[in-house]
Amino acid sequence: MLHELLNDLIDKNRKQAEALKNVIDVLEKEKQALKENKPELLTDLLNKLQQVTASAMIAEAERAKAAEALASFLKCKPVVKDICSHLEEKEANLLKASSADLLKMVISIKQINYILSKQAEEHRFLAELILERLKFMTSSSKDNALTVDRRV
Repeated sequence: MLHELLNDLIDKNRKQAEALKNVIDVLEKEKQALKENKPELLTDLLNKLQQVTASAMIAEAERAKAAEALASFLKCKPVVKDICSHLEEKEANLLKASSADLLKMVISIKQINYILSKQAEEHRFLAELILERLKFMTSSSKDNALTVDRRV
């Protein structure tokens, strides 16, 4: 029973890591679209991001359920460190490796999200500058038009 529960958790870790990799792929495309100033691509990417995020959330729920089942069997907390303390070294190393892969994906997503938020902030700032410039140009044009009309 222990081996089945452990293998199930390792499999769920792998599936969640794959789901998060899909999220990363979409985030990378979104980052590239912003970098290349192609906002027309963002709508499709946001829809795709919603789909892959939903899949990642399902994978997370399944992984959490598998961790809870194994922890319950071992009578410990559903935390890698606690679970590993109840396993033989070889089994613990397998679980640690699959958990480390999962953690790498989570860290990558956090890094990409940080970059995306900075890019979005820069684009918002540039858009505000452009709007201010257009307002200035429009008001200057109106003032010049009025001045010309007065001379006539």
